[in-house]
Amino acid sequence: MAGRAAPWPAAVCGYTGGGEGPVGGALVRVDEKRCKGCGICVGLCPRRVFVPDERGKVRVGRPEECVACGLCDSLCPDLAITVEPRGKGRKEAPAGAAAV
Repeated sequence: MAGRAAPWPAAVCGYTGGGEGPVGGALVRVDEKRCKGCGICVGLCPRRVFVPDERGKVRVGRPEECVACGLCDSLCPDLAITVEPRGKGRKEAPAGAAAV
């Protein structure tokens, strides 16, 4: 899958496939109780932030890659994902929290 173009136009999510080094830093959360493991976020994320876990649900596997485009947050049918862009009063997740 390497070298594959982003599944959505850059105008939708702001991701162009380029850039230098880590561009992430957004706080991405998956609510385990709401997630049903449909995998929509895994397939749509242009930065491959999400990975399936051993229970068939989704977890944040590469949080440093998130550019806060909002595709996952807006298209999750279970409303299980929240994305908070870096800066602008962002609160860090408490130590030991499942959110990454």
